Amino acid sequence: MTNLSTVRFTQSTYSVSESDGKVDITLHHSNPSSIDITLIVNSNSVTASGSDYNSGPHTVTIPAGENDVTFTITITDDDIREMSETFNLIIDPSSLPNGITSSNNVTVTILDHDVVNVNFYPSPYDISERNILAQPVLVLSNPSSTDITITVHNTDITAKGGDDYVVGPYVVVIPAGRTRLSFDVPILGDNILEGDEQFLLVISNSIPDRVTISNPDQINVTIKDNDPITVKFNQSMYGVNEDRRLVQPVLILSNPSSASITITVSSIDGLATGECNYY
Repeated sequence: MTNLSTVRFTQSTYSVSESDGKVDITLHHSNPSSIDITLIVNSNSVTASGSDYNSGPHTVTIPAGENDVTFTITITDDDIREMSETFNLIIDPSSLPNGITSSNNVTVTILDHDVVNVNFYPSPYDISERNILAQPVLVLSNPSSTDITITVHNTDITAKGGDDYVVGPYVVVIPAGRTRLSFDVPILGDNILEGDEQFLLVISNSIPDRVTISNPDQINVTIKDNDPITVKFNQSMYGVNEDRRLVQPVLILSNPSSASITITVSSIDGLATGECNYY
């Protein structure tokens, strides 16, 4: 064996796509040995975790007479949207035979390729006016290692923003690791009979990197009206002189309506008879 030789990595940095599933690392021995040299390569996580790659330790043997040897580290291909992650590889000096030293470390960067789709669930969405909050749900196709911020805009259909609901935009932050989250759209209840009303929620095109919008990208929200109206006479008995020839009862609604209401009033004879005394 030649003394005072050095084992080093042939590169100081490596970049590998997560989808490649592995990275090949080459070690170089400055002077070939007459016998096999077995050494240990340890790893040190920087931003990558042990679940992102095979953290070892890795036992590597440089065959007798050879300068170079290549070994493989497995990379975990998951479906999590992540930033680029790094780890270091270090030759364990205590594993080297006498007279052989190590001269450098290596940094491996894992490039993530995962894209997250965002959409509404379900569609459409109905809510009673008596509820104070509509809570639509945004869904991610797969998780992210960082928070994802989504902006949702509103568009009036028959409901009117500011009168029937609180207008957006609504900024929704989906925490790291989550794949669905509801957000609040306050509903402004009233006592007006107005029928069901609708407005539209749409995912904004301003989205983070490696996030795409999928269908349904908008949701139709229907506010179900819950305002019944009661109608009554303003008094239970009317008196009128026969010579006035006209009685004018008054109908009262318990609360207003957004549209005209037609009421039919029938008469029932008492002491007076229809066609003889009134018509």
